[in-house]
Amino acid sequence: MPIPISKLNHLNHAEFTRIVGPVFEHSPWIAENTWSKRPFANVEQLHHALCQTVQAAGHEKQLALICAHPDLVGRAALAGALTRESTGEQASAGLNALSPAVKAGMEKGVLTLVGDENVRAMIITGTGKALQADPRLLLWPEVVEQIAERPLVGYGFGRGLLREPLREDFGTLDSHLWHTHNLVLEALVQGGLSGLVLLAILLGMLLREGWRYARSADERTMACGIALIAVAAGMVVRNMTDTLFVRQNSLFFWGMAGVLLGLPLSGSATSTPAPSAAVARAPRPG
Repeated sequence: MPIPISKLNHLNHAEFTRIVGPVFEHSPWIAENTWSKRPFANVEQLHHALCQTVQAAGHEKQLALICAHPDLVGRAALAGALTRESTGEQASAGLNALSPAVKAGMEKGVLTLVGDENVRAMIITGTGKALQADPRLLLWPEVVEQIAERPLVGYGFGRGLLREPLREDFGTLDSHLWHTHNLVLEALVQGGLSGLVLLAILLGMLLREGWRYARSADERTMACGIALIAVAAGMVVRNMTDTLFVRQNSLFFWGMAGVLLGLPLSGSATSTPAPSAAVARAPRPG
C-alpha cells in the first residue's frame, strides 16, 4: 500500500530506512543518509534527494551500489535468489525469454545492460536477437579489451594468439570463437597500431594502382586494374566478419595481386614493335 509523502516525512530514522531503503537494492545506506534531508514536498523531491546522496557518496560507494545490483540473467537469477522486485524487473524486460547462448554470454559479463522500463524493446527487438543470431557481437568487445593491453605492437604473428583466453570465455557459445573474425581487429592483435597502418598502406597502394590501371586506354591494362580493385575490395569486405586472410588465402591474394600488377607491364616489355613503313621499304644490304 502506498505511503503518503507526509507520513514518510514524520517517520523516525529506522522506519524511514526500512521503507525507503529497498528503492536501491541492497543499499540501505542511501536512505539512511537521506533521512536528514526531510521534509520532502513530493515523491520527485524525495527521488532527487536520494540521487544527490548517491552522487555525493564518492567513487567507492557508487561502485558498491552498482555491484550490489544483481547481474542480468546472472547466477542469482538462474538460482531464483533475486528479490521479488528484481525478478519482476527482469521478467518485464524479457530476460527470462532469452536463449541459452545469450544467457551464457551475459553471465560471463561480456554484455552489460542497465535495467529500466525501456530495456525490453532493446533486448527483444534488437540486441537479444542479434546476439542469438551472431555471437561475434559478444566476441568483439572482449577482443578490443585484449588489444587495449598492447595497443602499439600487438601480440606477434599468428591467428591463434588469443586462442586460450577466447575459448575459455566463449567456448560454450561457439567453438569457432577463438580468433577475432575481423581483419582490422586481427591486424591490431598481431601488429598493434603499427601493423594496422602498414596493412592499410599496402592495401591503399594496391587500390591506387588498380585505379590507375583501370583508367588506362589499353584494354588489358584496364581489365587488370578493374580486377585488382575487385579482388582487394572483396578481400576486405569478406574479412570484416571472419579471419580468412591467413596462410594459403593470404599467399593466394598477394600472388593474384602481383599477377594483376605485373601482367600489363610484362606485356608491354615483351611485345615486339611493328616495323615502320620506312624501315620495311629500305633495301637490304648484299
